[in-house]
Amino acid sequence: MTIQSKTLYITDDGKEFLTYEEAENHEIKQSRKGAVAYTKYVNNTYSGARLLEKHSLTEVGIWKVYGEDPNADFGGHHHEPYLGKFKGSLKSVIEHAVSMPNFWTWGAGGRIVRDDIEKIVDLD
Repeated sequence: MTIQSKTLYITDDGKEFLTYEEAENHEIKQSRKGAVAYTKYVNNTYSGARLLEKHSLTEVGIWKVYGEDPNADFGGHHHEPYLGKFKGSLKSVIEHAVSMPNFWTWGAGGRIVRDDIEKIVDLD
């Protein structure tokens, strides 16, 4: 009977590799994709442009992220899937959002909105 040991390298997205070098190369590719998606959203999308008209990248807050409506035409049902609520600078939220599943469907990207917590008036 022989027992062998095997090292497995698992990247942030759950992919498994037999060597550290393969895992590291995969992570580098993923970070490049994220940087490209960030630049695309900020510079080339309607939602990104409108967001930056209202807020700066250094603004810290609570942000709601919605995925892109998969129905690109004007007919039929429309839905922006809710992807979550995040706290941090707008830049860090955009960097995270553009890498989320369902943020992109046909190319225009999802939507990010500031979640301003409303004051509650205590009547008692």
